[in-house]
Amino acid sequence: MNGSCLLLTALALSVADIPDPRDHDSWVADTAEVITPRGEISLDRIAGDLNRDLGVEAAVVTVRGVDGDPKDLATALFAEWGIGAAHADNGILVLLVVDPGRVEIEPGYGLEGLLTDGWLGTMQAETMVPHLERAEFGKGLAAGLEAIDDRLRSQSTEAGEAPRQPAPSTPVETSRWKGGLWLAGILVVALIGGLAATAIFRRR
Repeated sequence: MNGSCLLLTALALSVADIPDPRDHDSWVADTAEVITPRGEISLDRIAGDLNRDLGVEAAVVTVRGVDGDPKDLATALFAEWGIGAAHADNGILVLLVVDPGRVEIEPGYGLEGLLTDGWLGTMQAETMVPHLERAEFGKGLAAGLEAIDDRLRSQSTEAGEAPRQPAPSTPVETSRWKGGLWLAGILVVALIGGLAATAIFRRR
């Protein structure tokens, strides 16, 4: 078995270990067990409102660690679960990897025009990472999801539907934080169903 086959096998096992939260009437799969019950209720409320009002599906996943690149897991989960309406490709996957400390946000193609790489990178650095560095995982995820909710609502053009504006593929901005400071880099990532914005954080 070659290296690529080994990677796919490990990735498939990782995906199979993570339950689709929608099977349990939820939007959150906290397999890392880092979100409090109250925090999970808050995330479910935000995601539920997004789905009810805009028809957008937003899944939140936490894991302790992954085999391989977290971006690959985000891509595989997005595709396996079929997040978002098939005709609109308007799903969002937020993946938190506790170790080594990564956040992947993958919007479907139908939302890329609003949830651009630049906007997601800035939002994560300013809104999510300060919480994540303090191990306030539930608060950080909720803050990010609320920011996404606000952006989609503020730019929606029709009641109950977020505008879908296909955007050309662009580099993904990756933020790295060391000692409370962050450096911006550029990373091109081709993903199934959309592009993922990556944030790397270090707990204090």
